[in-house]
Amino acid sequence: METVKSIAIGLDVPESTVRLYRDEFEEFLPASGEGRRRRYPAESAERLRQICRWKREGWTSVQVRDALARENRPQERVRRRGAEDKLEDLAALIKQQSGEIGYLRAEISTLRAALQDLVRVLEYDVPPTMEDVVRASRREAA
Repeated sequence: METVKSIAIGLDVPESTVRLYRDEFEEFLPASGEGRRRRYPAESAERLRQICRWKREGWTSVQVRDALARENRPQERVRRRGAEDKLEDLAALIKQQSGEIGYLRAEISTLRAALQDLVRVLEYDVPPTMEDVVRASRREAA
């Protein structure tokens, strides 16, 4: 298994150029892993080397794609999640959490009121009557 960097070094081509070709023809280059951990099996690495040689010889992207399609069956193109997609996910999560926070604040407010009622009931020098307890529980239920 090889990395883009090792392929670029072997071809004496800038790594950014190899990455550009990798992205353009990714459906012909099966790999495992993501990001900088992505590795290419020998077959994919050799195919990427061939693409670099063809481009160096002046082949157009259409010519390269046609040659690759004749030799290999393209895989489904993988859509990489861009920054905008990730930001949209974060915005949706924040919106959802702000609703939950509002609900929790209301619950806390209700619990504080019930606690204050219980404290008032318990502050009596004499034990609360059953009416006091019922009144406090009705306020709590409301």
